[in-house]
Amino acid sequence: QAAKDNLAVLGRTLIFSLFVSTVQFTLGLLVALVLNQRLWGRNVVRTLVFMPVILGAVIQGLIWSLFLYPLGGPAARILEIVGLKPQFLGGPPAEAFFWVMVVQIWANLGITMIIFLAGLQTIPSEYYEAASIDGANSWQAFKNVTWPLLTPSINTNVLLTVIGSLQAWQLFLVLIGYRAGTQVLGYLIYATGFGA
Repeated sequence: QAAKDNLAVLGRTLIFSLFVSTVQFTLGLLVALVLNQRLWGRNVVRTLVFMPVILGAVIQGLIWSLFLYPLGGPAARILEIVGLKPQFLGGPPAEAFFWVMVVQIWANLGITMIIFLAGLQTIPSEYYEAASIDGANSWQAFKNVTWPLLTPSINTNVLLTVIGSLQAWQLFLVLIGYRAGTQVLGYLIYATGFGA
């Protein structure tokens, strides 16, 4: 039974890591591409996206616990408008697990965005001008200029998102505690060593 439970925990950890890493990487790249344009208020938006990174896991957990409070929290009220009544972090294990993934992505999206922004700003504009002269459209410029020249940022972000997702046990501790069907490997190790 213990071996079966451990395999389930390992499976959940891999699912969590794959989902969080993929979504965080993709969103970080998209946000960086948008905020790399000359838009009004882009520095304010950059700051707002990055702010969660400087908060500790406990603060992040408390903010989201209040936001996802099922009895009158902001998220519950918004979803009631469309007739949904989710239980959020107190609901079934799959639902609680999903919301921890959302919080993890929100908490670390800023660092992914900043790394991509730094990479984008090292690409000389002359390359895009040359691509434009050659008749490249936006997608071709991205595929043949931006993506290859972002390789260092891509490698860094892949590494950091995977490591970050594997270290997310603190959010599980703060948001949902030790519940069957929600533990990931890091939290299981912590709970075994220090008590659930």
